[in-house]
Amino acid sequence: MESDEELVIIALLLDEEDEEERRGNKRKHRMWIHDIFKKRSQFGEYHTLFTDLLNDDVKFFQYFRMSHAKFKTLLDILSPHILRQNTTYREAIEPEQKLAVCLRYVLKTISFKY
Repeated sequence: MESDEELVIIALLLDEEDEEERRGNKRKHRMWIHDIFKKRSQFGEYHTLFTDLLNDDVKFFQYFRMSHAKFKTLLDILSPHILRQNTTYREAIEPEQKLAVCLRYVLKTISFKY
């Protein structure tokens, strides 16, 4: 009789173990930050080009179609609305970078005729 009870207990434990393995295999962790974006601070257009543009007013105007002073004024107006906090999982994109990328995207998609 004890051997039957032992077999039932072993079967239940094995069944429970199989169920845990199946549940564990279904759960796949998603990446919070893709590897491409981790390199943005080294190779991204903003980080490599923006500092050079700040040193050349003519190139800055050609790139953004506004002076650096107007860019800063627009940034001061928009910053409270686009500012995010850093988390333990990722760094927030700073408002200056958001504005620069947004303006550049708009300028690329809309053709201006002067």
